[in-house]
Amino acid sequence: MKDKPLVTRVTLRALEKLLTGWVEEDNDCVIKFYSPRCHYCKLLAPPYHAIAEKYDKVSFMAFNVFDVPEEFEIGELVELNGVPTIIKFKTGPFGKPSIHTLQEPAEPNEYTWYWPEDIETFINEEF
Repeated sequence: MKDKPLVTRVTLRALEKLLTGWVEEDNDCVIKFYSPRCHYCKLLAPPYHAIAEKYDKVSFMAFNVFDVPEEFEIGELVELNGVPTIIKFKTGPFGKPSIHTLQEPAEPNEYTWYWPEDIETFINEEF
C-alpha cells in the first residue's frame, strides 16, 4: 500500500512547477484535468483512483481547471481540448518535461469518456 494519497490534487503553483522543470527529482507523473461541473469527470474519478492504486512508482494527480484565474493562460503550460484530459510526463534534472496527452477515444465511454483500459495502456507506454 502507498504511503502517499492515491491521487493528489495539485494547485496552479504546483502545476506550474511540475510542467516547467522546477522539480528535479525523477518521477513519473499522471495528471487528470477536470471540472467539478463535468459529469464525465465525476464518473471518471473512481476508475482513476483504482488505476492509481495499481502503480506504486507513478504519482497520480488531479487539477481542477476552475483553479485557474481568468488572467492566466493554461495553454502556456499544457494544451487542453476540454475536460477530462489526462497527461503524463517525467520530472527530473533534465529541465522542462516532455508532456504526452492521452488521445481522445474514437468511441468514448458513455459514462467516463475515457475507457479505464485505455488509460492504463497510456500509462504503461514509455514516459
